[in-house]
Amino acid sequence: MRLFDTADVYGHGRGEERLGYLLAEVPRDQVIVSTKTGYDRRSGHPYQALQMTRHKRRSLTRLA
Repeated sequence: MRLFDTADVYGHGRGEERLGYLLAEVPRDQVIVSTKTGYDRRSGHPYQALQMTRHKRRSLTRLA
């Protein structure tokens, strides 16, 4: 089992995108992915529920 820890702040999302490419090549049951969210100064307070939901969706899209 491998753990990959990333965040939306790494390369403004590019770190998640690159990790997503890697994850497409390995069985998903062999990895654990954690990410952090909240980095977007343009969209209001980063820890409001709506912002957290948006950030989560963006991260999942980049990691897919």
